[in-house]
Amino acid sequence: MKQKYKIKAIILDMDNTLLDFFGYKIKATKAALRAMQKAGLKIDSKKGYGILFSMYYKYGFESRQIFQKFLEEVTGKVDYRLMAAAMIEYRKARDLALIPYPGIKPTLRKLRKKGIKVIIVSDALNLKAWLRLYTARLENEFDVVITSDMAGGFKSSGKPFKMAVKKLKLKPNQILMVGDSQSRDIIPAKKFGFNTCIAMYGRKHRPEMDVQCLNKFSDILKYV
Repeated sequence: MKQKYKIKAIILDMDNTLLDFFGYKIKATKAALRAMQKAGLKIDSKKGYGILFSMYYKYGFESRQIFQKFLEEVTGKVDYRLMAAAMIEYRKARDLALIPYPGIKPTLRKLRKKGIKVIIVSDALNLKAWLRLYTARLENEFDVVITSDMAGGFKSSGKPFKMAVKKLKLKPNQILMVGDSQSRDIIPAKKFGFNTCIAMYGRKHRPEMDVQCLNKFSDILKYV
């Protein structure tokens, strides 16, 4: 990465960059399905899991009505006993699985010692972002947290990045954006003139575009 200006701030995506979002989602969803089966739901595990994840892709990974819609789909009605069992076990499994990737906290401390501002820009809603950060014990690690509802749009709209520049009061090429998604993180950040790195440890596939890669979070120290 050729830098004309020294990096003075880092913008971080949250899910699959700081936290293993898909990892915890898989574990928590499987726990919820097992709880419903234990409470009396008759469904094959593989089939049930497939239906649940297809609904996440249809209604969004942040949807609060997944289990309700799932029960309507497979039983034709909402059984609140089954739904309660699912929600309780989902939350238990989520809280156990929602942890930072290796090296996150030590690296954040090193960045602070260097005087680097570190902020989060996430497509999650404000409350959900803070719930995840508190669960992962990262609530005090960032200068600013910007979410989609705060900015009035997702990262792809550019609005959260515009808010970040305003809060940081820096030139775009003094800022490094790190995220796992080309479409939601890298491409819109490049449009603002940010330096960019893609978090390979949070992805399943190599990026199609030419972009600097972080194989582990601590690799970020190479750029500051």
